[in-house]
Amino acid sequence: MKHYWHMLTLLLLGMGVLLVSACRAADAPAPKPTATYDYSLLPPRTTPVPLTPAPTATPGGTVRVSFRRDILPILEQNCVRCHGGVAGLWLNDYEHTLYGGFAGPVVIPGDPEASRLLEYVRQGTMPPDAPPLSPEQVQLIEEWIAAGAPNN
Repeated sequence: MKHYWHMLTLLLLGMGVLLVSACRAADAPAPKPTATYDYSLLPPRTTPVPLTPAPTATPGGTVRVSFRRDILPILEQNCVRCHGGVAGLWLNDYEHTLYGGFAGPVVIPGDPEASRLLEYVRQGTMPPDAPPLSPEQVQLIEEWIAAGAPNN
């Protein structure tokens, strides 16, 4: 009988410790949110891109610059490291490139001078911490925008 009371006392004591520790954990304040944001966790934009004007044809009847062949490889090589979902601007495909980022569009089809993408690569400020784009690459981007930034 003495053994029974000893076990019951230990059981009740153990339950009391668990109850007290559970109550203390509930009283702990929740961690405060930080002010930093990881934009890589944001989903890609799904907002429709406005239709682009018809591309300007060369005298031979074809558009000289192709987004897939000429522009996308430049963006992938030089821009997507930061602008593939991390820096608030996606340049990893046609739709996102035309849509722009949090600050609005960076490509204005048919208007190279109003396109911030071209402005930044001309100044050499983009890409940061890397060699600037070659004059040939900048020229291709300018021609593509001037042709209406076609999805070709």
